[in-house]
Amino acid sequence: MGGIAIAMWRIVDLRRHSIQPTSGATAAWERFLLVGAGSLAAAAVLNARAIVDLVGGAPIVPTAVAEAIAHLLLMGFALGLVLAIASRVLHRMLLVRAHPLLARAVPPLAALYGVSVAGVTLGWLVDFVPVRITSLLLQSSVLAAWLYLMGLFGPAARESNTPEVTGPTRRWFRIASGLLLLGSFITLSAHVRAAFGGSSGDALAETAVLSAGRHAVAQGLLLIVMVVMGGRLLPHFATTVARHRWLLESAVTLLAAGALLRVVAESIAGYQGLSGLIVALGGALSYLGFTVAALPLAWSLIAARRA
Repeated sequence: MGGIAIAMWRIVDLRRHSIQPTSGATAAWERFLLVGAGSLAAAAVLNARAIVDLVGGAPIVPTAVAEAIAHLLLMGFALGLVLAIASRVLHRMLLVRAHPLLARAVPPLAALYGVSVAGVTLGWLVDFVPVRITSLLLQSSVLAAWLYLMGLFGPAARESNTPEVTGPTRRWFRIASGLLLLGSFITLSAHVRAAFGGSSGDALAETAVLSAGRHAVAQGLLLIVMVVMGGRLLPHFATTVARHRWLLESAVTLLAAGALLRVVAESIAGYQGLSGLIVALGGALSYLGFTVAALPLAWSLIAARRA
């Protein structure tokens, strides 16, 4: 709860002292920021209620509440912040040919995305699969539309002055976005199968398929974005990876391979037998990939403090 409060305070404080426009096309990206902040606040409320129930003697947090909180924090808060920042800078950073309607489309897309996150959350709390399916379909559609308007998978807008930097970064974001779409599809298909099979929310949550969808987003998209953006924006770390280009290439390759192995194994066969070993291998590869990036980052920060 303390961490959530600090995060909310920092979001509000940064916005209050920002020099960015508060209206017009250039401020459209903030609509996704509102989705992220609202999701974090809703997750805090549900978490507080769960704590009260546990203190009151409840043996565990109900599955529906746990799933709702997980969705709010992952798809609402974390992904909402990524979509906000990417809507503002990604097409310039990657030199992709964004659709002319991108700036005008971001506010309604953000509103629809917020509705989808709220719908999935409500669908878990009332354990009504059709609401979750409809909301997940809307959520997947918004993500696909946003990627199309961003032009991430289209041709470059112009030649880069530093192709050795822009080219790999564009490729890595495409891989991460592909894993995002894969995770959305896996989650949606799991709910559709549950609806036709008559499974309850508790039964669905116990399967490995939902974990596969979450890992595609968290382990696939978010970890790759964190490593790549750190390697491009953090001053001393960016210098290190520019001098040793194999660092980011190796880190992202391991992260993507680990996420893909884990997601495919979880979604097909769960944790039994050979599939469990593949899931473990995927987790180990992602851990190794993050370590490849984290160690040079730590060393660059130590060197900067000594300078």
